[in-house]
Amino acid sequence: MDKLVMTDWILMITALGTIIALISNVVSMRDRGKKEAEKSVEMWSDIKHIREKVDRMDNIPERVTAVEESAKSAHKRIDRIEGNQTR
Repeated sequence: MDKLVMTDWILMITALGTIIALISNVVSMRDRGKKEAEKSVEMWSDIKHIREKVDRMDNIPERVTAVEESAKSAHKRIDRIEGNQTR
């Protein structure tokens, strides 16, 4: 009888340990999933920010061309003014 009771206790303790291990594993997996989701959201936010920066830089070649044309025009005007003053 005592042997049977001791076996029952060992079986219940083993089952309880298994249940606790399963619960802690599920909680750990859930927390890990939340952390991965937060990292994913942060990564997509960073990608969106980079994309916005790149979109603003897309028109730089056109702007540089306009500035070069304006500078060329200004130099021609300066050359004309200097030519008039030296005469």
